[in-house]
Amino acid sequence: MSEQNNSTSRIITKEQYDYHYNSYYKPYHHKLREVRARLLKANMTYTNSIFSMYKILKREEAWLRNSVLLHDAYFECLKKNEGNPSPQLFNMLIRDYGSMEEWITEFSVLARYSEGWAIFGFDLSNGNLINCRCEDNYEGMWMVHPLLTLDLSEHAYQLDYGTKKGSYIKDFLENIYWPYVNGQLEIAEKTFKVRSDN
Repeated sequence: MSEQNNSTSRIITKEQYDYHYNSYYKPYHHKLREVRARLLKANMTYTNSIFSMYKILKREEAWLRNSVLLHDAYFECLKKNEGNPSPQLFNMLIRDYGSMEEWITEFSVLARYSEGWAIFGFDLSNGNLINCRCEDNYEGMWMVHPLLTLDLSEHAYQLDYGTKKGSYIKDFLENIYWPYVNGQLEIAEKTFKVRSDN
C-alpha cells in the first residue's frame, strides 16, 4: 500500500495528492479487503444465469484490485524528478520507438485521449515496450507489466490543473521518477526470461 507522502512531488500539490489518496485510493483499498472477506463467505451453490452474488463479488474484486495496483504504481511515479532511464531502458526505447522523443510524443497523445489510465509497459509475451490505455479498471492488456502509470481521471489533477489536462501530462513526463521505472523494467525482464526459458 502506498504511503501518503507527496512532499517531494513537482507534479501536484499536497492538497491534490491528499484529496486523491483519501477520497479514492484509500477507500478502494479498504473495500477490496471487504470484498475479499465477503467472498470467503459467499454461497457458490446458488447461481443462475440471472443472478449470482459470487459473480458480482468477483467482478468487484477485479475492478478494485486493478484500481489499487494501478494507483500504487501511479503514486510511485509521482515522486520527485530523479535519475535517468537506465542504459537498458534507453536502448529499448530507441529499438521500439526510434527515440526517447518519439516515445514521449506517442505516450502524450495516448494520454490526451484517455479518461482512465495511460500505461507504459513491458510486454511479457514478446519482450517489447508498449504504450497502452484502459478507460476502466476492468480493462487492461494481459501480460503487460506496467513500468510507468499515469492516472487521467479528473480527480487526479483537476484541483491543480482545472481543465488543463495537457499541462498535467507534460509536467508528469518532465518529472519522471526514473528509479521506479528502471526497477520495474528489471523485474519485468527477469519474469520474461523465466517465461522464455520454460
